[in-house]
Amino acid sequence: IFSSALDCGATTRTRRLEHDLLYGCGMGVLWDGYSLVHSAYLVPELMAFTGAIQDGLNKKIGDVRARIYRSHLNCTIFP
Repeated sequence: IFSSALDCGATTRTRRLEHDLLYGCGMGVLWDGYSLVHSAYLVPELMAFTGAIQDGLNKKIGDVRARIYRSHLNCTIFP
């Protein structure tokens, strides 16, 4: 069963922004979305892992960069 972490209810605080431009260019941001999770049974395990390292990341790279690290961001650019 394949699914995104958002579909599995990974977090209630998840916010999503998607912006598509003419000719296929665009960007997507899934804040706190646990990227690279495509199977529902991995969601609790990944949430436990990211929760365990979050304080260390906040101290090491700052709150904003730590949030970017644990989120899913993508961009497509066509000439």
